[in-house]
Amino acid sequence: LLQIEQALTGIAEGIAIEELEKQGIEIDPNSLPAKIEALERRLKDELEPQIRDLSEKKGAARNELQRMDGSSKAAQKEEEAQQALAKVRRLAEYYVRLRIAAQVLKREVDRYRHENQDPILKIASRYFSELTVGAFSSLRADIDDDRRPILIGVCQDERPKTVKDMSSGTRDQLYLALRLATLEWRLQKHEPMPFIADDILVNFDDARAKATLKALATLAEKNQVILFTHHVQIVETAKALGQNDRVFVHPLNTTNM
Repeated sequence: LLQIEQALTGIAEGIAIEELEKQGIEIDPNSLPAKIEALERRLKDELEPQIRDLSEKKGAARNELQRMDGSSKAAQKEEEAQQALAKVRRLAEYYVRLRIAAQVLKREVDRYRHENQDPILKIASRYFSELTVGAFSSLRADIDDDRRPILIGVCQDERPKTVKDMSSGTRDQLYLALRLATLEWRLQKHEPMPFIADDILVNFDDARAKATLKALATLAEKNQVILFTHHVQIVETAKALGQNDRVFVHPLNTTNM
């Protein structure tokens, strides 16, 4: 931490660490990924080619200088070499500043994601483990090869599995877990709002359908849950939960529809 603070103090041009922290808080986190991408693109497309070009010119000038005698032309080339070296140093310093700025921005993005996503992700992990009957132990956020945020399911044996590697039924359970987690997290600071779903158990096997109905029944203790279905087996499974104080079946008359 001391080394990082010293490095920040060196590149901040007199700005105090507290002011840097204040500026970091005032930054819109949603704009940070675009800024990071723009900085990295500028480093790659503008500064790195300039540094290489100037380094090559410096090397060529020195080689020519070694072949010269003590005439004024040699002194002129030496001066040009020193000017090129000074420009390389300025560009190198600017390059370092941009790299550090990119790291600071990335850290702010990670901090924002940690503060705003982790509570929901923790709740979603519990729901996902419950809905998959323990096939998955948790969820975690990660970054793919293109530095894009992705969601990873962690199996009981600690094997990670991406969303595209999951079956269609497991993906349905994942999306449902995220939706229920968002709703539960919202309940901590807001009034309850109805959760309404239409035949969301179509791709669930019997065990996972039963686990999902149990989870919905538990949620019904503090939030209204309405589930529409035309599958008799789902109705029978709900009745078999034995939670008549929370699970109510309302047949709809569809003869005139």
